[in-house]
Amino acid sequence: MRTLVQDLLDLRELRGATLAGGTRGLSAPVAEIVLVQPDDVLSAAIPAESGVVFSTDGGRTHMRCGHLVDVLLRRAHAARARALIVCGGPASPAATRRLADRLNLPLVQAHNRTPLELATALRTAVLGPRLVQSETLLELNRLLRSARRSPDRMLAALGTVLDASVSACNAQGTLVAGTPPITSVEEIIGVRGITTLVGERAVAAVLPVLGPAGTTSLWVAAERSVEEQRGGPRWRETAERALALAHGELSAWLVRERLRSERDARLRGTLLTEILDHGDALPAHIADQAMMIGWRLDGWHSGVHITVAGAADSASVHSEMLVDAIGRAGLDIGPFVQRADGWSAWLTTPKAPLPAQTAAVRKALEVGLAELGRRPYRLKLAAGIGSPARDAGGIASTLAEARQAAVAASTEGGPGAVRRVEELGAARILLGWYGSRAFADYARQLLAPLLAPGEKEVLATVESYIDHACSAGTTARALGLHRNTVAQRIRRAERLLGLPLTHAETRLAIQLACRVLRSTPDPIDL
Repeated sequence: MRTLVQDLLDLRELRGATLAGGTRGLSAPVAEIVLVQPDDVLSAAIPAESGVVFSTDGGRTHMRCGHLVDVLLRRAHAARARALIVCGGPASPAATRRLADRLNLPLVQAHNRTPLELATALRTAVLGPRLVQSETLLELNRLLRSARRSPDRMLAALGTVLDASVSACNAQGTLVAGTPPITSVEEIIGVRGITTLVGERAVAAVLPVLGPAGTTSLWVAAERSVEEQRGGPRWRETAERALALAHGELSAWLVRERLRSERDARLRGTLLTEILDHGDALPAHIADQAMMIGWRLDGWHSGVHITVAGAADSASVHSEMLVDAIGRAGLDIGPFVQRADGWSAWLTTPKAPLPAQTAAVRKALEVGLAELGRRPYRLKLAAGIGSPARDAGGIASTLAEARQAAVAASTEGGPGAVRRVEELGAARILLGWYGSRAFADYARQLLAPLLAPGEKEVLATVESYIDHACSAGTTARALGLHRNTVAQRIRRAERLLGLPLTHAETRLAIQLACRVLRSTPDPIDL
């Protein structure tokens, strides 16, 4: 790959340099670097495709610097040079900047470097780009070894060697470490392999990092602002190689975090079991452990239970994901404890919560679970809220009620369904049916003709038809269909089932069967 003028601006030696003009010439290739002294402005040889480093050192130079730069700009343009880099001296006047723009010749004002040092460094970059890249990667390797397994230190090492802003986001788009990215998080977490995103505001090299399960768990982005005229092809290639070098350390950190998370989850699960078993007679050492992890045992507790409400892989759901999504909806809750049928947590207040507080909890759960129901997660989750109960003994009762409400919510369908236990009423009588394996087997047998491939729309129409009091018009509006289509599907369902939907007992059996199959460990997705 040939070195471009923009690649030179990305070098460490030109950090802090100012591009005074000639921005349209940044994509020109540079094949040589020459150093021109003030006394040689009119006589120095300027090869084609060269970058000219001009020294302003020497007596009386500042008095005629602007004139010499103008002369050198014209000579460089005539010789088909690619850039003029001025070391020291006053800022270029407006007339000089306009001349550089007119000639499409980048004019760079460099500081804090002697002309000879700068010319040598730039010549090395032009003639030995792989050497420069190797030095960068060696420096990164050294910094990563001293990062002490800290993600912040690893991102800082990347930012140092690449002279870029570096961020790390998880699959939920949450910033895990580093600085907030300029590039949209949706674009970053949509990347499936190491690549560079070139946007209107920033250039971002993105690395997807594989987690312990072999799926991408973290996205690391190194960015440079487009406004600063930085982030050329050379930098992009180096950034991608640097990110690839850091992948091993970042992946190892994810494994360590997963192990720590699983250890903490086991501890929370064990403590919750002890709390539920002992109630108010909780041993002192168990109470102390609960307090150490931030659980309050005194006060009024409102249980929350979240369960899978559709055909989804529960392994893809974890406590941090739930806490983050619900937190973005405005509810500080968690951590959740994973249980056999979902995830439990509780909210604690000094006094019994007011109806408005419970309504706010429900709204936040609905918003958070609805977010997880959309892309990229597409998780069909439901939640239940238990009635408030006091002290350690009340945790067991409110969580039991929350689990009952979650089972009822899971039968309603639609991501984000939330029920309060007080709303269940007579529906609590049916909870035993929802959890019955025998009835689940009967439900599959009853609905078998409608569970066949190609009949999913018919089954969904039947369920909606029964839920809407057997009104074809209301069902058609709810599903966005013509009422004749609804009528045709109902007749087809009756023919396949061999049962008339005009009988109340048949409708009740089908309605219960649909809801039971939604809440089983292997649910159908209507």
